[in-house]
Amino acid sequence: MPTGLPLGGDINAAIPHVDIEYVNHSALALATLKDPVLFNNMVDCDEALRVQLVIMLALDQPKSQIEMLQRVCEVLQRPELIVQLMGAKTCGEILTLLSEAETEA
Repeated sequence: MPTGLPLGGDINAAIPHVDIEYVNHSALALATLKDPVLFNNMVDCDEALRVQLVIMLALDQPKSQIEMLQRVCEVLQRPELIVQLMGAKTCGEILTLLSEAETEA
C-alpha cells in the first residue's frame, strides 16, 4: 500500500504502518533520512516521491490508529516544524519539538 505523502515543499513524508493484528506493543518511530528514499504516493499510486521524513506506526487498536494519523497529519501541515525535525540531531530535540507543537495546537 503506497504511503508517500507530498508536503508541497522540498521534503516529502511517508507514513508506513502495519495491520493491528501483527502488533504486540504500540509504537511510533520517526526517521529523518540524509538521502531520500522512493515511496509511492498514497494519492497517485503511480507517482514515486523522494521521501526524507518517515513516520512509522505500529498501533494495536483501530481507534488509536485514526487518532494518531490525525495527530501526525497536524504535524505534517506545519512546514516550519518539518524543517526543525529534519534538523534535529538527537531524540531529545525531536521529543521537545513535538511536545512544544502539541502544546501550541
